Amino acid sequence: MRRRTVVVLLAAGAALAACAVPTSPGPINRVTEPFVGDVATLPDLSEHPTSPEPAPTSSPSAPGSPAVPGSPSPSPSPSPSASAAPSPSGLSAEVDASPSAAPQASSAPAETSPAAAPATDASTDAALGSSPRATEEAEAPAASSPPSSPAIAPPASASGAFYDAPNAPDTAVANLKTAGRDADAALIARIASQPTATWIGAWNGDVTATVSTVTSAAAASDTIALLAVYNIPNLDCAGSGSGASQSGYLPWIDAVAAGIDARATTWVILEPDALVMAEGCGGADARMANLAGAAERLDAAGAEVFLDAGHSGWRSPAATADLIRRVGVAHLAGFATNTSNHQWLASERAWGDQVSAAVGLPYVTDTSRNGNGPNGEWCNARGRALGAAPAVNRANLASGSGMAATVWAKVPGESDGTCNGGPPAGQWWEDVALELARNAG
Repeated sequence: MRRRTVVVLLAAGAALAACAVPTSPGPINRVTEPFVGDVATLPDLSEHPTSPEPAPTSSPSAPGSPAVPGSPSPSPSPSPSASAAPSPSGLSAEVDASPSAAPQASSAPAETSPAAAPATDASTDAALGSSPRATEEAEAPAASSPPSSPAIAPPASASGAFYDAPNAPDTAVANLKTAGRDADAALIARIASQPTATWIGAWNGDVTATVSTVTSAAAASDTIALLAVYNIPNLDCAGSGSGASQSGYLPWIDAVAAGIDARATTWVILEPDALVMAEGCGGADARMANLAGAAERLDAAGAEVFLDAGHSGWRSPAATADLIRRVGVAHLAGFATNTSNHQWLASERAWGDQVSAAVGLPYVTDTSRNGNGPNGEWCNARGRALGAAPAVNRANLASGSGMAATVWAKVPGESDGTCNGGPPAGQWWEDVALELARNAG
C-alpha cells in the first residue's frame, strides 16, 4: 500500500566476512533543517560533467549497507568496474540519465564482509544504535566512460527533504573546530550537512523507542524519516547467530512497526543484501517469507517499504526481478539499490530501470560514496568520493517507475570493518571521511 511516505529499507544480505559490528547507540537531538533535495525531474546521472562514468559492465560483486548512528553500518560489496582517474563529483542532486549500456548478470560474489552503520550525534534526547553489515566480494571489470550530465539544484522549500538525524560526522565537525582545524571541519561539514539513513537492528536496546524518536522528529520537521532495517535471521550467512532468530524476527519487526509515528512520512530500506544473498545462505524460502512478512507489517504501520535488491554489479535485471517477485510486491513501495556500495549512478539507473519495468516499482539509490565510481574494492575502498546529494523525484515516485530518489544510506566516513586498514565496522575513520570530501571537488 502507498498510504504514506514512510520509507523502510530492508537489508537484503548478511555479512559473511570478518568485519566487526559495533552496536553502541547514540543520541538524536537535532531537528534542524536537513538538506532539501526534492526535485521534479531527474536529469543525467553523472556526478560531474567533467568526470564521465564507465558504462555498466558485467562482473560479480556483492552489496554493502550503511549503519545506524552510533553503530556500524553494512559495508559495500565489491564493485564490478574500476573507475577511471577519480575526478570530483560534487554534492548536487542528479538522478536522471539514460546510459546506453545496461549491466549484464554477474556471478555471485565469492566472499562477504560486514559493513559499518552510521553513528549518531546529539540534538533531541534519544539514543540511536547502529549496526554493521557485511557483503560479498566480486571481481572488477575494466573501466569505461559513460556520458556526463548536468546537476540539479536543491529547491528552496524544506518539504520533501529527508530528516537529518545526528551522527558521527556532526560530532567530528564540532571536535575539529574545537581543535582549530577549520579547513578539515569544513570538509567534514559537507558530509554532516546531508541526511543519512538511521539503521535499525539488534544493537538497538529498545527499537520501538528508537524508531519513535526518529519518525516523530521527522514528523515535527516535515521531513522524510529514512530507516534501514537490518536484522534478518542468519544475517551473515555463516550460521554464527547474527541477526534475529527465525521465531523472533517477525515479532521484532512488530516492535519496529510499533514505533512508527503515524504523522510521519517514513521510508524503510528493508534488509540490505538479504534478498540477493538468499540462495546462498540456506533456507531461502524461510528468508523470502520473513521479508514478505516484514514488508506487510511495516506497510500496515504506514511505512513505504523499499526492499534492498543489490546493485548493478551483482545480479542481472531479470534475476533480480524474479527475486523481488518471490517476496511479492503488494506491500512494497519500491526497491533499493547500491546500498553502501560505489557503483556509478548511470550504471544503477540503466540496471534499475530494467528491474523497475519488470516488477512495476520505482527505486531509490544510495549515492553516498559513488561520486567517482567503483575501484574494484568493496570494503573501505580508498580514493572514492561523495556522490550526488539526497533528492526525491516526485514524478517517478508518483508514476511508480524509474529512479524515485537518491539517498545516503551509508554514512560516509564510517568504517566498513577491519579491512583495508580500517577500524572496526561502524567506527568513524577521519582519514577516509576527509578523502571522500576532498575527492568530491
